[in-house]
Amino acid sequence: MSRTQNILPDVQGYLDDEEGEELARLAAGKVVLEIGSYKGRSTIFMAQTAKRVYCIDTWEGDDFAGRGHFLPEFLANVAAHDVAEKIVAMRGCQTELLPLLDLSGFGLFFVDADHTYEAAAFALHRIRRGMRPEGVVCVHDHVESYPGVVRAVGEFRERTGFGLRLVKELAILSPCGPTG
Repeated sequence: MSRTQNILPDVQGYLDDEEGEELARLAAGKVVLEIGSYKGRSTIFMAQTAKRVYCIDTWEGDDFAGRGHFLPEFLANVAAHDVAEKIVAMRGCQTELLPLLDLSGFGLFFVDADHTYEAAAFALHRIRRGMRPEGVVCVHDHVESYPGVVRAVGEFRERTGFGLRLVKELAILSPCGPTG
């Protein structure tokens, strides 16, 4: 799958510019929780407009993106784009860290980590239980090739009544309906 990356060509990632610009718009003035940061492409887009971005990741990669130790590259990327002071990096698994957080302080959630049903459903369940009623949730890779992500998003919508709007592979779930 080919994606254009003209805005942040120096930061590797799977989020394209249109999706990144939408995340930046949604993050404006908010405190954001990002689950899955990789090398920081989505983090940078959101941090350019957000008050603060909290990031949960192991920074060890996966079978899709490759295995490695990506935290140094992530930190270098956010520093190079002058957003490091807005970033709080929390290294660990979402299953360990999400239960420890008070999610009511976040206005935007971005989920782009392990693309299995179990991982996506876990993250969305925890978010649903702790988020403010007006919060917005975005999930990347809402496509047929990741049926677990699509299923978890569908279940989240059934339980919350949130509307769904898609910007390419970015699912935007909002209590405001599809315009979010």
